[in-house]
Amino acid sequence: STIPDLLGSVANSLSYKGFTLDFLITFGIGGSFLDNGYSAMMHSGNFGRSYHPDILKAWRQPGDITSVPRLEAGNPNLVRTQSDRFLTDASFWSLKNVNLGYNFNRKVTESLGLSALRVAISGENLYLKSKRDGLDPQFNLAGTPAGNDFNPARIISLGLNVSF
Repeated sequence: STIPDLLGSVANSLSYKGFTLDFLITFGIGGSFLDNGYSAMMHSGNFGRSYHPDILKAWRQPGDITSVPRLEAGNPNLVRTQSDRFLTDASFWSLKNVNLGYNFNRKVTESLGLSALRVAISGENLYLKSKRDGLDPQFNLAGTPAGNDFNPARIISLGLNVSF
């Protein structure tokens, strides 16, 4: 099944002496994912395309023990992209958002002629752990992405909030 057994998240907001820390972690446990991006890079078709580093484990001579079929230029039938060989565990965990800020106390803000002052740093899509680097099982719960999709961008932002 492509559907995870459990999808969830953990979020929290902590504060101490003007500092605040907010975070969001998401996770999924179970399910399978047909990794089309990986299978497309494990082909033995025409040269000139990108290959995954695992292609170096391809069978070469009798006695080799590997799960990667031999390479043969021009024979795309050796590697079927819709094979269960490319089913991958869809379990993951992700650090989606972190925000660390500091609210200046009233003594400082009043001396500057302000009613409030806050500085913060925020990060989105900071970390993703899944079965294979680059695989984002969150992208498609049907478990069959096109294979040419991109993971969300990692964004780091600095903020300054000033109230008069």
